[in-house]
Amino acid sequence: MGDASKFFEENILGLSDPEKCNLYGGLSEMADELSVLHDQMNKLSEKSDELSVLHDQMNKLSEKSDELSVLHNQMNKLSEKSDELSALHNQMNKLSEMADELSALPDQINRLEAALAKIGRDMRELRKSVRVARAAPKSPELRIKSRRRQPAADVQSSAPLITKREPPTKP
Repeated sequence: MGDASKFFEENILGLSDPEKCNLYGGLSEMADELSVLHDQMNKLSEKSDELSVLHDQMNKLSEKSDELSVLHNQMNKLSEKSDELSALHNQMNKLSEMADELSALPDQINRLEAALAKIGRDMRELRKSVRVARAAPKSPELRIKSRRRQPAADVQSSAPLITKREPPTKP
């Protein structure tokens, strides 16, 4: 502080009143400018705080962007799952149709068994009629021709040919 008072005594005390007035006016203007500068610095400090807040918000937005990217990937996976679910639904519909076909199978098996039983009965009747025809006296209505008597062009198998027979009965 000693240097300041010495400077004050040497430089300011020796000034005239108008010089002092000019000096004080200049100092007052400088004080005003310093006050304005101080206000601007405070505003810049506030701007710095705002910039810091803005920076934090940008970081949060960046995190949100990452979250949105993850969400987008999940939505794409859901779309793939939707396709898989649609394919699964189609397979289930096909299985349902197959179940209907399988439920009709016992009826078809029963009809086949009935048809086979009828064929078996018809075969037994046919065998009986063939045995009866061989055992019975040869009547003109029921004659068995042997291969030896048939012309060569008419021979198709080695089995005897029945010239007349009753058509099988249909239920």
